[in-house]
Amino acid sequence: MVTNYNVFIAGDVTSVHDTVNYVAVTTACCSPGGEADPRCLPIRVPDDDVHLRRSNVRCLNLTRAITYQRLGCVSNNVPGERVSFVLSHNQGIGSQTFSQRAPLMM
Repeated sequence: MVTNYNVFIAGDVTSVHDTVNYVAVTTACCSPGGEADPRCLPIRVPDDDVHLRRSNVRCLNLTRAITYQRLGCVSNNVPGERVSFVLSHNQGIGSQTFSQRAPLMM
């Protein structure tokens, strides 16, 4: 259980591509014309927002996840799939059950 938790935390913390995407795109998302950028999805904050009404914040920058389509690896005709550099344990160990494996030679 601890190993699975550590793998999850390491994969979550080390997702550098999302951080780079956020830093590179964030400054433009809430500026005029930011909504036209396909990498951005700005969230407008209403004036009567409970938490931000006394602040000057009227827009929250949100960047879309990098997809294989955006990188040009897959055509746009297939559903979008987020790029992930973290491998699941099945890709390292294998996903076959014991009964599906080849019989042992004795």
